Amino acid sequence: MGWFLRIDRFSDSHLCFSQEREMSCGLASVKMIVFKVNKLRPGKDALVTERKIENVYKKYDATAVDVGSEGVYVSMLSNVLNELDCGTWTHERPTNLAIPKKIIDNLGADIIGGGLINTVKRGHPIILKVEWDSAGGIPGGSHAVVIDTVNKFPLANIYWGSICDPWDGDVHFTRLVTGHAIRYMPAEVTCSVNFRGVPEQGGFGKEPQAGTITEIVYRTD
Repeated sequence: MGWFLRIDRFSDSHLCFSQEREMSCGLASVKMIVFKVNKLRPGKDALVTERKIENVYKKYDATAVDVGSEGVYVSMLSNVLNELDCGTWTHERPTNLAIPKKIIDNLGADIIGGGLINTVKRGHPIILKVEWDSAGGIPGGSHAVVIDTVNKFPLANIYWGSICDPWDGDVHFTRLVTGHAIRYMPAEVTCSVNFRGVPEQGGFGKEPQAGTITEIVYRTD
């Protein structure tokens, strides 16, 4: 568990936080957002504990007792972020087909080889909700992750998103095609170089094979 520095194949660096408890992916995703937004803002707190995030979350979810073992409603995470001094955030559940364009429009698309220009133009990271596929009639559950970079290949309408997954503290490339649902398949770690040791596939074991992105939490100001 903890922070991990990942360098992906496009030479982008990503700080990923590996969740502290089995159902604390939502808390860990908020923690990553706060750090990524506030780390270069003078006078702002970049580091926040999962416990503090959980206490803020409980203001909005009256049923919550132990969030780390129960999970969160992604729809309430925008309220939590709005209390953590890192901008104004909103939650949406658009049609699955509309999500890729919304991500690209809000986060922006890096151009391969763009260097510093990409860093300056890049938008704010986004929390995504993954709904895992069911298997054998058993519902697959859900998961929260953070997408912090979208790369676009020059002269081609091809986009790849870098998803920071708190389950294994790693980055997974995911194809974004406008007008198509986003399929997230994190079973294989293929994106990054690891500069700090972590068990293969994370401390909680391998994730489900595949899921669909269904909800987003993004900054509006």
